[in-house]
Amino acid sequence: MNCIDFVKQHPDEKSCIQHFRRIKEEKGIVCARCGHTSHYWNKAHKSHDCKKCGYRTTLRSGTVMESSKLPYQYWLYTIYLMSMTKKGISAAEVQRQLGHKRYEPIWTMMHKIRAIMGLRDDKYEMDGVVELDNAFFKTHNDESSDEPTKRGRGSQEQSTVLVMAKVDPKPGRPRKHKKPSAFRYVKMIVIPNSSSSTMNDTLSTYAKPEVVIKSDGWRGFNKIKKVSAKHIKNIVPPKE
Repeated sequence: MNCIDFVKQHPDEKSCIQHFRRIKEEKGIVCARCGHTSHYWNKAHKSHDCKKCGYRTTLRSGTVMESSKLPYQYWLYTIYLMSMTKKGISAAEVQRQLGHKRYEPIWTMMHKIRAIMGLRDDKYEMDGVVELDNAFFKTHNDESSDEPTKRGRGSQEQSTVLVMAKVDPKPGRPRKHKKPSAFRYVKMIVIPNSSSSTMNDTLSTYAKPEVVIKSDGWRGFNKIKKVSAKHIKNIVPPKE
């Protein structure tokens, strides 16, 4: 959905409230007091009230917006921006776009959204064809430590990350200079080391057993076949 379509569908606070209400009703509401599942909409309090005991479940209750006083439109628009912006977006920029006076509430809102996105990401299991690779990212090194700094793999200045990319084949005939598959989803997991046992444990946690793995010939991936249906190695010879 592009920005124009988003604004057309959610032009004001009322439409955003209706959006969140529809999602909650489709998911189903269970009374926290008596367990009854039949409710009526209380427009004045923006809540679903239990038809049996009268217990009130607010629209924000049980969501990332709970206890927040920011408008629903802020939340929906910020979720849209964070989901659709490829290079990320700062809290200062979101504050500017929303026209909000204070920075802190916007930062807190975005922090909560990122946390929820992370929880949802953890529940996603890789399946189908997954390309596997490892990466190393520079991290902060405590200069006050007396421990000598290592170089290369195992260095205190690097964090090891297992990168898993789900790929789907592109429809139609393969074209020259074009990849035959497209990335659909990427998961990056920080791991304590690069051993094959760590790789297998991580993969079995985040991927289904029937997954097909594609990787290079690095030795840390040598035992991947134990936790996958198939392991395809693409060994690239060293440059002369």
